[in-house]
Amino acid sequence: MLAWNLAFSLVCFASTLVLPGFGILYLARQTGLARRLARGTEAASPQVIFCRAIALSTFCVAAIGYLLLALRWFTAGRLALCMLPVGLCGVHLAVQTARPLVRNWRVAAVVGILAVPYAGPVLSGGHSPANNFNWYYWLLGRDLSAAHGVPGWAPEYGIHLRWQPDYLSFSLLTECFRGFSVGVSDATVLDMWKV
Repeated sequence: MLAWNLAFSLVCFASTLVLPGFGILYLARQTGLARRLARGTEAASPQVIFCRAIALSTFCVAAIGYLLLALRWFTAGRLALCMLPVGLCGVHLAVQTARPLVRNWRVAAVVGILAVPYAGPVLSGGHSPANNFNWYYWLLGRDLSAAHGVPGWAPEYGIHLRWQPDYLSFSLLTECFRGFSVGVSDATVLDMWKV
């Protein structure tokens, strides 16, 4: 069960911040409509391709999230549902790109070592300490879903302040991650998001 939490969090992370970008790169290659996005991906290193995929995924989540917010149709589940087909298009290209990286075990070892302090609580079944900062931004994302758009105010330091524009993009990413984490408690999902 505990290892499942970690594996599930990796799938949710990939579905939010990696696979949609690969889906865009794949569709750009297939359709020929956006050759500039795909140009150079054959000659680029796998690390560069992954960085491009993460950047494109972030922009894709933000763009679809902004559209859903404008239509007042936003929830975490709907955002995840909109990202799913784009991400599925990128699975094959992501696996193809990851193959050379897996052969280089040193990169995987460094990433694994850096994740140990964060993965420990997810694997142990307890929850790592989360200060008010983590919960504050996590709950801002929940407010977006509850309002199906941008709320008029946000609680900050015990008072109600106007919703700040800098909350939005980060909150869209966390809500997309939460949308993929259906059926898991908020505390566990927050721990998984930190991994």
